[in-house]
Amino acid sequence: MSETYTSDIQQAAFYETVGYPVKRLEGSGARRVFVFSEVPPDVVADYHRGTRPVAPADLFSAYRRMKRLLFS
Repeated sequence: MSETYTSDIQQAAFYETVGYPVKRLEGSGARRVFVFSEVPPDVVADYHRGTRPVAPADLFSAYRRMKRLLFS
């Protein structure tokens, strides 16, 4: 199974918000990378284009979870 990687906390929060939970974190210190099970190319493209609507409260909640993962 392929995996999707990002070091961008906002992108990680978006993926989690649309249904792709973080599988694990890799790296250490300031060089942490979020690893997801394969995120479909259309979801990645939607993030970059800003075309997939998400509920702001869900996105902010996911962002806080990503921060806790990074700094725990």
